[in-house]
Amino acid sequence: MNKNLTMTVIATLLITACKASDDPADSSKDVATASISAEYTALQTTKRLVMAAEFKQGDKPLTLANTDTVTASAHGKDFTFKKLGSKSQPVYNAQEDTDDDTSSVTFTLTRSALSSEHISAVNMPSGFDISAPSGDSTISPNDGKVLLVWSNNGFLSNRLVINYAYRCSLGSSTVASTAREVTADDGNHEIDLATIFQGQNFNRCDDFDIAIQRERRGTLSSDFRSGSITGVQLRTVTNIRLTNIR
Repeated sequence: MNKNLTMTVIATLLITACKASDDPADSSKDVATASISAEYTALQTTKRLVMAAEFKQGDKPLTLANTDTVTASAHGKDFTFKKLGSKSQPVYNAQEDTDDDTSSVTFTLTRSALSSEHISAVNMPSGFDISAPSGDSTISPNDGKVLLVWSNNGFLSNRLVINYAYRCSLGSSTVASTAREVTADDGNHEIDLATIFQGQNFNRCDDFDIAIQRERRGTLSSDFRSGSITGVQLRTVTNIRLTNIR
């Protein structure tokens, strides 16, 4: 389940929620920068840096015109984005395989027809490690609680989100689901399984995965109407087996 959880978290972070539509996105060609909302995300795992951009006018997604390009700078390199997503919800993406933490990421929207550049930047939150529980381990929770511990607590962090994915047994049935919590970035959190499982009395979980995302907001170009730029450090611990859950 570990790959599924990681990809789910990444997809959630890099694709903002919007109303489903079969209509193609409008072009940015005739839209003033002051009418555009921009959403930038830079996400760092232990193996990869992923950068994404989305643009809207009001609630309507925008496709960048040929005269508009989005790029990023990180690790002393420049990245040109590729268009992904659907026709109705385009997402612009660039990534690099790296195990080095990124200190900062700068996004630039260049509008050659208007001879303008719009620069946004974020200082990434500090990288960290999850020290407990260990992956590929078996745990008998104490009073239905599991202690989660991570390093570098609170450093350059605005928010910490914990994501869970599990496959657990309830009698002869197996239930697979997900959950998430927002908590203080203070280095430890007591996981209340009754809360995560929404009151279901599982007797064991053959797969219990955890992903922590540490977030920090950056400075979005004031030329945009609205939006945000967020740096995220993502770490996972996977293949935990829970037995004798009480």
